[in-house]
Amino acid sequence: MINNSDKSSVAFSEIKSGSQICLTSYRNHYYMFARSLDEEAVEYYNNIMQRVAQCARTAPYLSDPPKNKQAVIAPFSDGNRYRALVIKIQNDKAQIVYTDFGNVDEVNIKELQILPENLALQRSCSAKISLKDVPSDISMNTKVDLFLRELVGNETPLKCAYEGDSLKNGVHLTMPTKESVNDKIKQLLIPTWKQKDQDNTCYMLNDIKVADLGSEGDIVTALILHIQEANIYMMAPFDVELQTHIIQVMPKLLREYCEKAEYYIPRKEELCLALYENEWYRAVCMDPKQSYTTANIFYIDYGNMAEVEHKNIRLMPKDFITPAAMANLCTVVNLAPVDDSGNYSPAIRQKLAELIQPNSIVKIKIVKFSESGDYEIELVDVKKTLIEEGLIPS
Repeated sequence: MINNSDKSSVAFSEIKSGSQICLTSYRNHYYMFARSLDEEAVEYYNNIMQRVAQCARTAPYLSDPPKNKQAVIAPFSDGNRYRALVIKIQNDKAQIVYTDFGNVDEVNIKELQILPENLALQRSCSAKISLKDVPSDISMNTKVDLFLRELVGNETPLKCAYEGDSLKNGVHLTMPTKESVNDKIKQLLIPTWKQKDQDNTCYMLNDIKVADLGSEGDIVTALILHIQEANIYMMAPFDVELQTHIIQVMPKLLREYCEKAEYYIPRKEELCLALYENEWYRAVCMDPKQSYTTANIFYIDYGNMAEVEHKNIRLMPKDFITPAAMANLCTVVNLAPVDDSGNYSPAIRQKLAELIQPNSIVKIKIVKFSESGDYEIELVDVKKTLIEEGLIPS
């Protein structure tokens, strides 16, 4: 195990000008990580991945909380384990950066394993790069995020050219189609509402997709967004990239647009942008005339509802139709006995309140998916806990 106080103790790889690369992650629209697709680099990458995977099978979990800048083996949402560096610790969570990819995530410290020193000291498979002539004083938008996500997810081979330093001076990336990645991003950075031919199309609820939790019979991990009742929850799939974009990237973009746009009264089931506790969010109008001056609004990424003044509602431009909305309506079934009114016992309700809170992660089994888009689910781990504590029969 290594705990070097110098973050640069693990060297980054180098990328030669003129070589083929693929992006491994991006922090924004101009600063990202890439790995070489040269034969030697690919062989090194495969070797590191295999060694880490093999090591993770038997490596002990940390017996003590990790230290800052400690090298570890960490899980990722794809089910595999990779080299990582702890960069922040808060309660039982550790913020980590994956050594060979550059992406940042948060994991439970109980899931971290000891990384042998011989693996910890091996250089990273990735290199830091910046994109030449791509402006850094503009916020990244949804279109750019989706474009970069596609390049990363598909491991699209790109030709990398630069003079001087690939990070300081910037690189120029070219796709297999000969199209410039740099120029494409600069074009995508221009919001539609800033363009001369601004699109004022009104979009309805059926124009936006909702992120799937899974298929009937699947056992998946989900994020609790909002609790409506003891057996009704709004949930999102545990998709790190989707959550990162909606929670971290999108708010600045929404604020920039909404603070300049005029107020708007949407129709019933029309998509809109609405204020909630001084922040702007994607929403759908459930009742445009809740009162003479307010509308009843449902926030499609968080699952809560609110009565919002008309002056605090905006038209939703096409830029914000993607990515998919996060909130799915989930009704819990097969958990515990209910009374004549359909309610759990006070003891069950109290335990559920302890086990399930907004922003908590739960394991669910999808029992049924209706045409309306709603789910019936079982709370796998919660039910197990209720049985173990004698609150329900096994």
